Amino acid sequence: METVREARVRRKCRWLWVVFVVACFAPAITGVVDVTIVSKYQFFDESADTWLHCYYTGSLLNQNGYQFGVEVDTGSGTRFTSRRSTSRVSGRWYSVRIWDETGDSRVGAFSCQVGDGSKTEKAITFKIKSEADVWPESFTVTANIGDPVTLQMVQKSSRTGTLVWRKGGIGGTVLTGQNGLSLAIASVQSSDEGIYECYYQGDTDRKQGIMRLIVRGCAENKWGPPSCTGDCPVCYNGGVCDDNTGECVCPPGFNGTKCESACANNKIGTSCTRECEGGDCTGQLLCVMDPYGCSCAPGLMGIECNTATVSYEDLFTKEEGHFFGDFPDHLTAYDNIDADECARRCLQGYGSYDGVNPPCLSFNHRPTGSPEGGSARCWLRSSDKDTAASPGSGWDTVSDILMPQDCADIFALGLQTSQVYTLGHPQPFQAYCDMDTDGGGWTVIQRRQDGSVPFDRQWAEYEQGFGNPSGEYWLGLETIHSLTTKNQSELYVYLEDWEMNSRFARYSTFSVEDAGSKYTATIDGYSGDATDSLDPSTSRHSINNRQFSTTDQDNDPSRNNCASLFGQGGWWYTASCGWALLNGQYLTGCSVPTPGTCSSADGIVWNSWRGYRYSLKTTVMMIRPADFPATSPLRPCQNGGTLTSGPDNSGLYMCACQSGWNDIFCDQAMSCPELSFPNNGSRTEGRIYGDRVTFSCNEGYELIGSVNRTCQANQSWSGVQPNCSRTPCPQLKPVQHGSISDGGYYGDVVTYHCDPAYEISGDEERTCQANQTWSGTHPTCSRMFHPSLI
Repeated sequence: METVREARVRRKCRWLWVVFVVACFAPAITGVVDVTIVSKYQFFDESADTWLHCYYTGSLLNQNGYQFGVEVDTGSGTRFTSRRSTSRVSGRWYSVRIWDETGDSRVGAFSCQVGDGSKTEKAITFKIKSEADVWPESFTVTANIGDPVTLQMVQKSSRTGTLVWRKGGIGGTVLTGQNGLSLAIASVQSSDEGIYECYYQGDTDRKQGIMRLIVRGCAENKWGPPSCTGDCPVCYNGGVCDDNTGECVCPPGFNGTKCESACANNKIGTSCTRECEGGDCTGQLLCVMDPYGCSCAPGLMGIECNTATVSYEDLFTKEEGHFFGDFPDHLTAYDNIDADECARRCLQGYGSYDGVNPPCLSFNHRPTGSPEGGSARCWLRSSDKDTAASPGSGWDTVSDILMPQDCADIFALGLQTSQVYTLGHPQPFQAYCDMDTDGGGWTVIQRRQDGSVPFDRQWAEYEQGFGNPSGEYWLGLETIHSLTTKNQSELYVYLEDWEMNSRFARYSTFSVEDAGSKYTATIDGYSGDATDSLDPSTSRHSINNRQFSTTDQDNDPSRNNCASLFGQGGWWYTASCGWALLNGQYLTGCSVPTPGTCSSADGIVWNSWRGYRYSLKTTVMMIRPADFPATSPLRPCQNGGTLTSGPDNSGLYMCACQSGWNDIFCDQAMSCPELSFPNNGSRTEGRIYGDRVTFSCNEGYELIGSVNRTCQANQSWSGVQPNCSRTPCPQLKPVQHGSISDGGYYGDVVTYHCDPAYEISGDEERTCQANQTWSGTHPTCSRMFHPSLI
C-alpha cells in the first residue's frame, strides 16, 4: 500500500532508477521511512572521484534495499554510470564512489530511495563542477503554493554572454526571457516544482549551476491539499511541515515530532544513530525528503558547507533564578535542549514553548540542582524577553553580529558613556573608552593615577598588557599594534601634576609596528600646550622610529639599558633615553614644590613641561582613528531598534529590530510581495512595511474584496485580494407578446423581439450603463394590421 507522499511523487515525476541491491528477506515491519543522501562533495574537481552516501535512518527494521537514480538528463542521459564502485554496511548506509574517468557524468541531480514494500521515500542531492560558471545560492528552495519565489545563481567564473535557464533537463523547458542570474516566479504553483539549470548559451563543458524548487501544495502553516484545512504543527530548527501528512520533516541533525531536539556528537537521522563518513560533515551536502530538501550539517553554513556557524550560546548571558512556565513541574518537559539551541531559537524567531508571542530575545540557563528544582537546563519564556521587538533573521552569519573593534566603534553604536568596554571580537580585550575628551571615541592604552599598579614589568607583560582597565593599566603592545595599523591613528596624551594643573599633547599620526620590528613607534604632527617631549625637533630625543625596550630586552640606541637605568618601565627609549618617560616609577612627595627633588628621570616624566625631577600625578595615553568619526562602519540601531549586548567579555552586540524592520542596523524595511492589479481596476503603489494599498475599479465595475490592504510585519498583506465585477442594472420588465435576450450587467446589450403578427414600438436594444440604469425606454409589442382588412 503506497503512502500519500509516494502517490504524490509517482504522479508528479518519472523516476529513473538503477537498483544496486535488494537486501531483506524477512517479513517487513512497518515504521517511519527516513532517508538522507549525502553528496561528498557537492562541488568536485575535474580529476577527483566523488561519492554518494545514502543513509537509512528511520525505524524500519527490514527495508527493501537502496535504489540510486539520476533524476533528469542534465547532459549525460538518465542511466547511472557503470564506472563506479559500491560499498554497504547492512541496514546503515550504502555508498557509491563515482570515478573521475566518468567525466561529465558526475554532474547532475542524483537520488536514493528506500522502502519496505508499503512505504517508500527518497531524497535528492546534487553535484556540480568546482569550476562551473555559476553556482546556486542554495541547492533547494522550498515554497508554499502562491508564494513569490526567486531562484538565485552566483557568478563564479569570468565568462560572459547570454545566460539560459532550463527546467527539467534536456528535453525539458528552456525558459524564454530569463537571461539573468535570478529567476523570479510571482506566484509559484505545483507545476513550477522541478530541477532548474542555469548556464551560458553555447556551454559544452557542463559548467551549469543546478538547483531544485520544492512546492508545498498548501499555503504556509496548512496541510492536506487540495482543501488544505489542516493546521501544521510548529516545526522547530527550520523543519518544514509536510503538506501531505502534516508531519514535520526535520533538517539533518535534528529529530523529534517537532524537530525540537538536536542530535549529539554530529549524528543525523530520526534516531540520531548515523554520521557522516569519518564523523566529519564538513564540505558535504546533506539532503532529506521533501519538502525540506538540502542543507549543511548543524554547525556549518555556506553553499560549500565548510564555514563554521556562530555559537549562539555565546551571544547572550546565562541567568539563574528563573524557570520555565509558572511552576517548577514544567521544568522537565524540554530538558534535552541545551543553552546553545535555546539561544538559537530565540534569535531566529521560533515561538516560545510557553505559547506566548512574540518569542523571547534572551534565554535563561540553569544548571541541574539549582534551587528551583527540576532538571531543565534551558527554556524560552516571554517574560524574560529583552524587548518586544523581533530579532529578525540572518543570525546564522557573522556579518549580522556587531563586533566593535575599538572605542570609536563603540561611540558609533551610540554607547557614549566613558567606561570600560569589551572590544575586538573574536579576540576580545577590555579597555577604558573616553567619550568626553575632544568629541570622545578614544581607546585608552595607558593610564597612571594612583600608583596601584607597578610598571616595572618585563617584555612578556608589556607585550600582553597588565593592570585594570578601570584604574591603572597598560593595554599591551600587541593590541596597540593591531589598533594603530588597522587605520591611521592619532594619539592624545593627558598630563596632570600634583597641583591639579593639566596639559595635553596631541599627535595626528601614531602607530606601533609588530613584534618582528620590536614594536617600533611612528609619531608625527604635534599640537597642544604641553610642549613636545615625544617627538621634539632634536631627533635623539624623539621616539619616532624607536623600538620598544624593557629591562629584560634592551632595544634602545643608547649605550646604556635605559629601562634599567631610568624608572625600570618599558618604553620607546631614544638615544638620549628620551624626554618623555611615562612608564617610570610612581613617585610621591618629591615633586612639590616645583621643580621637584625626585631622582632624575626615575618617575613619570614629561621633561619639556616639568623637567626630569618632577614625577607627574596622572597620565593618560589614548588613541582613535585619525578621521574619527567617519572611519567606523558601525552606527546606532535605526527605526526604534534596541542595541543588545552579549555576555560579559564577549564584545558582541546586536540590533533587536522593531516589527517591520530588519537588517544589521534595522534600517531595511520589510517588504511584502507585489500585489497584482484587479482586472478593470487600479491600485495605489506600495509594498514596504506599513504601506497601505488602495484598490479601485473602473467606471461600471464594483469592488469585491478588500478596498485597502496593509503590508504587515510578517511580510504578508492584510485582507484579501479584491476583484472588479461589472455592476448590475435592475431586472427589466418582460414585454407582453415578446421576449428579451439575456443580460443584466454593465455593458450588456439586450434585444427585444416581438411574437409573430406583432411589431415593436420603442427601442429594440437597451444597454446597461455605468450608473446602473438602462438606456432607452421600455418598448411594447403591438398587433399588426393587415392592409387588406382596412
